[in-house]
Amino acid sequence: MSLQIPRQLGARRALAPTIVALFSMVQFPACEPVKPAKPDPTAPTLDRFGAASPKTSPTPFVGKRLELDDLFGPKSLAGRPPGKFKWSSDGAHLYYLRPSATDARVLDLWQIHTSTGKASVLVTAASLRSATPVKLTEAQKAARERRRVRSRGITSFLPDKAGRGIVLPVGGILHHYDPKTGQTRRLLKKPGGELDPKPSPDGKSLAFVRSGNLWVMNLATGRQRALTKTGKSTLSNGVAEFVAAEELDRHTGYWWSPDSKRIAYAEVDESGVKVIQRPEIHATRTKVVSQRYPASGTANAKVRLGVANLATGRTTWVDLGATADRYLARVRWVKTSTPAGTRVAVQTLSRDQRTLTLRLADPATGASRVVLTERDPRYINLHKDLRPLKKRPAFVWSTEASGSRQLGLYDWNGKLLRPLSKKPLFIHKVVGLDEESGALWATVPTGRGKELHLYRFALDGKGAPRRISKRAGWHQITFNRKSSHYVDRYSALSTPPQVRLHRADGSVVQTLDANEAKHYRSFTLAASRFVEIPAEDGTILNGLLLHPLGGTPQTRAPAIIYTYGGPHGRSVANRWRRMEPWHQYLAQRGFVVLIVDGRGTAYRGKTFEAKLHMQFGRVDVADVAAAARWLGSRPGIDKDRLGLWGWSYGGYLTVTTLLRTGKLFAAGVAVAPVADWTLYDTAYTERYLGHPRSKAAKKAYAQSNPVRFAKGLQTNLLLVHGMADDNVLLQHTLMLTQAFQKHGRRFDLMLYPGKKHSIKGTATRKHLLDGLLAYFQRHLIRGRP
Repeated sequence: MSLQIPRQLGARRALAPTIVALFSMVQFPACEPVKPAKPDPTAPTLDRFGAASPKTSPTPFVGKRLELDDLFGPKSLAGRPPGKFKWSSDGAHLYYLRPSATDARVLDLWQIHTSTGKASVLVTAASLRSATPVKLTEAQKAARERRRVRSRGITSFLPDKAGRGIVLPVGGILHHYDPKTGQTRRLLKKPGGELDPKPSPDGKSLAFVRSGNLWVMNLATGRQRALTKTGKSTLSNGVAEFVAAEELDRHTGYWWSPDSKRIAYAEVDESGVKVIQRPEIHATRTKVVSQRYPASGTANAKVRLGVANLATGRTTWVDLGATADRYLARVRWVKTSTPAGTRVAVQTLSRDQRTLTLRLADPATGASRVVLTERDPRYINLHKDLRPLKKRPAFVWSTEASGSRQLGLYDWNGKLLRPLSKKPLFIHKVVGLDEESGALWATVPTGRGKELHLYRFALDGKGAPRRISKRAGWHQITFNRKSSHYVDRYSALSTPPQVRLHRADGSVVQTLDANEAKHYRSFTLAASRFVEIPAEDGTILNGLLLHPLGGTPQTRAPAIIYTYGGPHGRSVANRWRRMEPWHQYLAQRGFVVLIVDGRGTAYRGKTFEAKLHMQFGRVDVADVAAAARWLGSRPGIDKDRLGLWGWSYGGYLTVTTLLRTGKLFAAGVAVAPVADWTLYDTAYTERYLGHPRSKAAKKAYAQSNPVRFAKGLQTNLLLVHGMADDNVLLQHTLMLTQAFQKHGRRFDLMLYPGKKHSIKGTATRKHLLDGLLAYFQRHLIRGRP
């Protein structure tokens, strides 16, 4: 469930339950600093480390306080760290995006010469601003939503491997930057909603999808031609279908061959996918969108793989096996170092996601053979760790068969030649490979998933893995093609991203951005520390505790728990996160803040993650409840003034926990919550809960549905939803609304007209955060009306 946690929240109180009256809302009182309750002389106080401390006099907030304008202003609290790194094919240049000096929400394209260390801006977003802006098509808007694009300006760039140029899609218009002249030109006089543009490896052509067909353009002459002509409303070529982009981390539907002579592409037939009528309710209009949405248990799109020959224009279809109800998971061209030469490596995943098959296909004939097959009785997590060797017929592959992801070297018949890693370490992902030195680099989670480090492994399987990264925290690594250098985007708690260029041995070449974050550090920040929380089965859960600033130390403090939860979710880490300033904002207003990751979350291995399999609404709820009881037992915490909030899966977990735990929490805020998993998409839901019509899965779906337990609401709940959400549909919140009405349960509601799942927009999110704080102040601060 690739659901992004936005940076803000807020609300108004909705008193009317019907859809007509949803807009008759009473404004929340303005947010104010926490007013302390009447001191309790018997209560122990909480020092900055969470231990009982001697009684002291009142300590009002002293220092510089964060305001909402600071969280969303043009001056970023995270500074201007570079991101989205891509190396030139020769490794001489590193390209990256960096926030504009005048507005951190707008990105410009930069480069650094690795030999001289000189950094310079290549293209500014302002220079590409069109006098006649192009209106994005619905498909382009959907693609941005699937990728959770928040920034403006140059949000993506595509250098070709020959060094001829860089394609820049900005605001629906395609541009081409020529590094020799330093000039940028517009490629199409009349944009036609082009999707997913990609230059050919030789830099002479550009491919893109337009109106459901795959097109190729000659960059020298501007001549365009369609490689496919079958595109229509229910059939498209070269695109990633909804579930591939949303749940399988595949955002493209075509792949250039290394010699630029062929393109492998997906043909997507959605004619069998159920059409739902989804309302997009705006402030002044309502649009009913007919969307083909593959809800759990219903038909998926039919996807097949073809290889188009650019010289002949003909397509050869690839044999993907007899089973048609499957997912096209991964596609890449590989040089096998065998007489077979260059082939298309295809990974397919069975509908129940318990069988993964790797095939090699002949692009000329479409014939394929199975290289290896993996099976898991629960589900298989996809990866991008396939790395073919150039000097011998073998490849690197990763698998979770042992219960955590490990690396192995395989031949092209699928035989394991040797393991390359072993427990207790497990792999996050492969980031570099150098046959000359016999080395492989991968990032590895450590500290129960709270940190991410770079490790070096030997391709001969000998010797112990060696940790390369030194500083405690989170290291995001991007190697060049030769694996001689890498960029490390490092961050830690209260330390926004810093960027350094390294040699492969870890030695520092240059600091690209020290990012002292003086602006953020100018504020008075709450102390935070990692904590260990025992689950009911004894498993240790990761938590991060922020202690309140200001208020009266003799008074037990109110506390707010934030959780995302769910498979692949993870919020507790020694890294900078977008949510950090918001949680500091709450702590500055007198709240203790606990962030907790329950069983099933990511970066702790498959065995830990799979504890949530078929257990939505049970194991995760038990872990949130355990965290609440643990927190309520701490010195200085008022167990009767606990709040809970979350977004998307976190919203679902908030609602479900409140319904199952009585009055454990005094209030909760659920943003975009799922209510009925049979309404969510196939790929995510069936992976963790099974097919809803299977006997084994029926119980899992029933116990995971909060609508069935709506009568159990005994506390304060605010529901928040975007009224044009195309991911977790508005229908989910309306189902909860109806269920609460049926059982006579009072609740609060905030709807955002025209907003999708991420509820984007600075004014909107400021309003959302403002309301969230007001809601918790109303229900967790004694003495407030």
